[in-house]
Amino acid sequence: MMKRFIPILAALAMLASACGSDGSGDAASSSGTGSSSAAATTAAPAAPEAPEVSTEVTLNSSPDDGITDDVIKVGWIGDLTGPTASAQAFNAHGSAAYFECSNADGGIFGRQWEFFGEDDGYNAEKSAIALTKLIEDENVLALVDLGGSGQAAQAIPELEASNVAVIGPPQTIDPTLGSGQFFHNIAAYGDQADIFVGEAANRLGDASNAVVLGIVLEVPSGTEYATYVQDSVTAAGGTYVGTEYVGLRVQEATAQIIKLQKAIDQYGVNMVALHGAPFHNELVLKAMSAAGITEIPVVGIHGVATNSIFENSPEDVTDDTYGVHSFKTSSSDIEAAPMMTRCADLAGYPGEDKVNNFAHGFVNSYILHQAIEKAAAANGGDVTRAALTKALQGKFDTMGISCDIDWTTSNHSPCGAPFTMDRASGGMVPAGEFSEYAEFLDGVYGIDPVTFEVEIAINSSPDDGITDDVIKVGWIGDLTGPTASAQAFNAHGSAAYFECSNADGGIFGRQWEFFGEDDGYNAEKSAIALTKLIEDENVLALVDLGGSGQAAQAIPELEASNVAVIGPPQTIDPTLGSGQFFHNIAAYGDQADIFVGEAANRLGDASNAVVLGIVLEVPSGTEYATYVQDSVTAAGGTYVGTEYVGLRVQEATAQIIKLQKAIDQYGVNMVALHGAPFHNELVLKAMSAAGITEIPVVGIHGVATNSIFENSPEDVTDDTYGVHSFKTSSSDIEAAPMMTRCADLAGYPGEDKVNNFAHGFVNSYILHQAIEKAAAANGGDVTRAALTKALQGKFDTMGISCDIDWTTSNHSPCGAPFTMDRASGGMVPAGEFSDYAEFMDGVYGIDPVVFEYELAIGDPERSLARFCDSPSFGSLAEKLARDMGFAEARGFTMEAVQCSSGPANAAALIADEVDFVNNTPDNMLGIRNAGSDVVMYAQSIDYHFFDIVVSTNGAVPTMDCDQGDWECAMAALSGTTVGVVARGAAAEQIARQLLDSAGFDPEDTTYVATGLAAGSIAAMASGEVDWCICFEPGLTTPTMTGVAYAPFTLRGGDGPDALAWPSLVRTTSRSLTETAPNLVRHYSAAGVEATAWMRDNRDEAIVKVAEYLTAGDAELAAALYDNNIASLSTTGLLDRAGIENNIAYALGRGIIAETMSFDDVAVNLED
Repeated sequence: MMKRFIPILAALAMLASACGSDGSGDAASSSGTGSSSAAATTAAPAAPEAPEVSTEVTLNSSPDDGITDDVIKVGWIGDLTGPTASAQAFNAHGSAAYFECSNADGGIFGRQWEFFGEDDGYNAEKSAIALTKLIEDENVLALVDLGGSGQAAQAIPELEASNVAVIGPPQTIDPTLGSGQFFHNIAAYGDQADIFVGEAANRLGDASNAVVLGIVLEVPSGTEYATYVQDSVTAAGGTYVGTEYVGLRVQEATAQIIKLQKAIDQYGVNMVALHGAPFHNELVLKAMSAAGITEIPVVGIHGVATNSIFENSPEDVTDDTYGVHSFKTSSSDIEAAPMMTRCADLAGYPGEDKVNNFAHGFVNSYILHQAIEKAAAANGGDVTRAALTKALQGKFDTMGISCDIDWTTSNHSPCGAPFTMDRASGGMVPAGEFSEYAEFLDGVYGIDPVTFEVEIAINSSPDDGITDDVIKVGWIGDLTGPTASAQAFNAHGSAAYFECSNADGGIFGRQWEFFGEDDGYNAEKSAIALTKLIEDENVLALVDLGGSGQAAQAIPELEASNVAVIGPPQTIDPTLGSGQFFHNIAAYGDQADIFVGEAANRLGDASNAVVLGIVLEVPSGTEYATYVQDSVTAAGGTYVGTEYVGLRVQEATAQIIKLQKAIDQYGVNMVALHGAPFHNELVLKAMSAAGITEIPVVGIHGVATNSIFENSPEDVTDDTYGVHSFKTSSSDIEAAPMMTRCADLAGYPGEDKVNNFAHGFVNSYILHQAIEKAAAANGGDVTRAALTKALQGKFDTMGISCDIDWTTSNHSPCGAPFTMDRASGGMVPAGEFSDYAEFMDGVYGIDPVVFEYELAIGDPERSLARFCDSPSFGSLAEKLARDMGFAEARGFTMEAVQCSSGPANAAALIADEVDFVNNTPDNMLGIRNAGSDVVMYAQSIDYHFFDIVVSTNGAVPTMDCDQGDWECAMAALSGTTVGVVARGAAAEQIARQLLDSAGFDPEDTTYVATGLAAGSIAAMASGEVDWCICFEPGLTTPTMTGVAYAPFTLRGGDGPDALAWPSLVRTTSRSLTETAPNLVRHYSAAGVEATAWMRDNRDEAIVKVAEYLTAGDAELAAALYDNNIASLSTTGLLDRAGIENNIAYALGRGIIAETMSFDDVAVNLED
C-alpha cells in the first residue's frame, strides 16, 4: 500500500481582495468615500483633460445595481494565473490603473470606484462561478471585459437575465456573440485576416503568391481566426495548406515547428499566420529561430502585436514579424498617452502603458465612466444596469486608443481595420517575460500573489476505487512470461512510487492500494485481469496495460467504465482508438527517425544505409519495422526485409543465419532491433558468436536498458545504440534522488537505473497529480470520469520523460525520446532476467518462475497450402500472400480453388479439397453443429463483411428515414423481397436478424438467391429484388452507379447489438492445427503481412483490386479500397468477445442446436 509524498504544486493565489472597502478578501478593488447624492463633480483622471460632462446631475444610490452611497462597483473576469495570463493580466492592470487614477482625482459623482477582478485561470467553470459571484453577491454595475471567447459565450443567459453589460469582450466569428450585452471594441477577425492578406501582397508581390500555414492556440478563437485567414487567403488566390495547434499549457513548440518545416518542404509555405497569447507566440518564434526558419514572414493578431514579442523573441525571426492589434499605447502620439503613463505609474505598473492589452483595459474603463455620466443625465440620476446598457448605445471618446466608438442597436462591433506593429514601428520597451510581471499583481487587488497549499478534502467513492482508507490503482502486464524482462520493471517502478508515497503519508489521508495483475503476455489472461480490476477491485485507474494487442482489445471495457490508463504501449495509432489512453512513450515514427539519424552518423549519409529489421513477433514489432522501413526509404536508404524473433525462443541462431545471408546478398550494414531485453540479448549474443561485430545495431526500449550493455558481449554492444522515452536516476534529473530512495525502500535496489522502472514510476507520479487536480476541480468528488477529464492538461515529470500536455485531440505528446549507448548509459550490473525472479516475490504475492520456451514458428510441416478463392475484398490478402511472395518467403506455396459462396467454401473444406477458407463465423458454427471438426484460427475482417443496399428500382426506391436509422429502414423494407448470396446461408441469416431485431416477422419477407456481386447487382437493377445483403464489390458498385443506396451501414457500426461480431474469419480443420501447426501459423502471418502491404501501398493495392475484382475499373477499385481497407484485421487475432456474441447469434437464429464455447470453436495460434 502506498501514498503520495510530493508537496502539492503551488499556484498563484486568486487576485481578488477589496482595497479600502469591506476587506472581504474576494474583490480586487480601488475605492474611497463619498456622499450618496453629490452634485456631479465627476472626474475622469486629470490629464490631459477629462471629458465634458454636466455638472447639474446627481447620482442616486441603487445598491442592487452596484451603486451605493460611497462606491460604484465594477467587475472583471479573466486569466491572471493560467495559460493566457501573458495577455489578459495586462488588461486587468489597465482597468485597475484607470480606476486608481480616477479615484485619486475624486472619483465619480462623489463616489469611489470599487473594482472586483476575478481570476478564472482560463477555466470555463471558474469563469461561470465568478460571474454569478460578481452579479449576485457583489452586485456589480457592469463588467469591463470577460476574457475568453468560450467563457463569454456561456455567460450570455446570465448577463441578459441580469441586464449586466460587458465593455470590450473577446471578438469572435459572431461579433455580438448572440447578445446585446456585449459592447465590442476589438476589430473583427475578418478585418484582421484581410490585413494578413494585405501583408502577403506587400511581402510577396501579390497575395496570390502566398502559401500559408496557420499556427494557432488550441482554443475556439484560434480555430475561428484560422478559418478567416483561410477564407481571405483563398479569396485572394493564395493557398492555405492547413492549421497546426499549440496547446494551452505547452512549454515548447518544437512539434509545431517540425510540422512547419515539413510544410515548407512539401508545399513551399512562405508565410505563417500566428495566433495565441504572447507567451505561446514567443515559444513559436523561439522554436522557429532554433530550427533556422528565419526567412518566412510571420503575421499575427493581438498576441503578436505586443512589445514583449519583439523584446523577448530572437531578432532573426521578429525582423519579419508583423502584428495586428486594436489598441494603441502611450508609445503612440495619441491624446491618452500622458494620462496612461501617469495612471500606470500611480497604480504601480510602470511601463505597462506601452503594452497594448493594458491600453485595452484602460479604454474599457474610460468608456464606462462616460456611459455612467450619460445614463445619469438621461435618467435624472437613476443609473441602473438596464439604464447603463441603454446608455452604451451611441458615441464615446477613446482619446485615440481604439477606433471611434459608435455602438448602435444593430451594431455592437464598430471597429474595422485595426492598428499594426512591427519591429521598426512598434515603439517597444523592455517588457520582460510574463513571469517578471508577478510583482505588478501586488497591490491592485489587495493581496500579494503567493503560493499556497491546496486545502481540499476528497470524498469517498468506493465504486470508483476511493474508500475512506485507500485509493485503488491497477496494473496489468507480463511478470512471468516472455516480455517480463521489460514489463516487470515497469510494475516495480509504480510499486516503488506508491510504497514511498505511503511511507510519507499517502494522499488525502489515504494509502495507495496497488493491484498488479500478471498476464504472462497472454491476451486472454489480460482480458480476465481487466474485468477483475474494474468490476471486482473497483480500481480508479490503471498505470499501464502492457502489450499493444492487450491494450487494443481492452478499449470497449475501458470506455464503458471510464477507466483511464496512464503510460500504455505506443503503436501506429497513438490513441489506439480510445480517449482512455494517456501516452508518454515516444511514437514509433519518432524513434524510427532517430534510427535514420544514427545511420547518417555512422555511415556518412542515411542514403548509404542497407537495413535488416530483427523484431519480436508481436504487433508492435511489425509496426516498428514498418516505420523504420518508411524512414530509411524516405532518406534514400534500402530496407531489405524483416526477421522475426519468437516470443518464447531461447536462442536466435536462425535469425542470425538470415542476417548473414542478407549481408552477403544485399550488403546489409545496419540492424534495426526490437524486442524485450531478454530477446535482444539473445540476438546480440548470437551476432557475437557468429562474428558479426562490425555492423551497428540500433533499437528502441528493449535495447536502451542497462542489462543489454552489461550482459551482452562488448564486441557487439560497443556499436549498439538504444532509444528510450524515460531517463533513470543515472541521469542528472530532478527525480533521481527520489527514485533511488523509493527503489531502496520498496526492495528494488539498483532498479532506479533501469528505464522501464522509471516508466512505471512517472506513470504513478502523474496519477498522483491528476487526482489532486480532479479533487480541486470537483469539490473533492473524484470519479473515474472526473479523473479522465483531469488528465487533459500539463503534468510535471521531474525530468523522467518528455513534458506532458495531454489535450482533447492529442494523448501522445512525446516526440523525440532519450538515447543510450555504452559510452553514456550510466549502466549498473543489472543481471540476467532470471536474476530478477527474487524481486517479484512479495509484491504480488506469488513466486514467478522462469520458463524454457520453444521457437515460436518453426519451418512449415507441409510445402503446399490450398485455399478457397472467392471474388471478394475479404479474400484479397490470400491472393496477395500468394502473388507478392509472402507465402514463398515463409517456405510454402499456395494453390487457389475457386469457391462461389459461403456454403461452397464450407463444402470444399469438409471434402478436404482445400486447407483454408474465409467464411463467416456463424457458417463455421453451422458446420461444427453438423459434426465437422473445423476451427477458427484468425480474423480476416474486424468489422462487417456483409452490408445492406436498397434498390432504386424496387418497391422502396427512397425512404423517409434519417441516415443510420436502421430500425426505420427495416420498417420500410419488411414484407418486400431481399436478395441473398445463397438460401439459408450467412446473408439470409443477417437479413432475418435485422428484421427480427427491428420487431418484424422475418417470414413476411421473400428471400431470393442472387449469388455473388454480379447477380445481386443485376437483380437490383431489374427490380427483381428490393434490397440486398451482399459483400464487395456488390456494395460499392451499385451505389456508385445509382442502382442502389445504403440507408445505414453495418460496417459503420449501425444495426442491432446481435450483429456486433467480426464477419470473416479464417478457418481450417482441427486436424491440420495438430499435424501442421507451423503451416497454420505461417499461413496466418503471411495474410497479416499482405494486409499490411495493402494498407501501406494504396496505389499499388488499388491496381491489384482492379485486377482481381473490378475487371480493370480503376475508379471502382479505388472506391472499394477506400471503403473497406480499414476493416481488414492488422493482427489476425480473433476477437473473443465478438466470436462469443456470434455464438449467441447463431443459437438464436437456430444455426446451432446448443451453445458452444470459444475454446470449442477456435484455437489460439500461440498455443
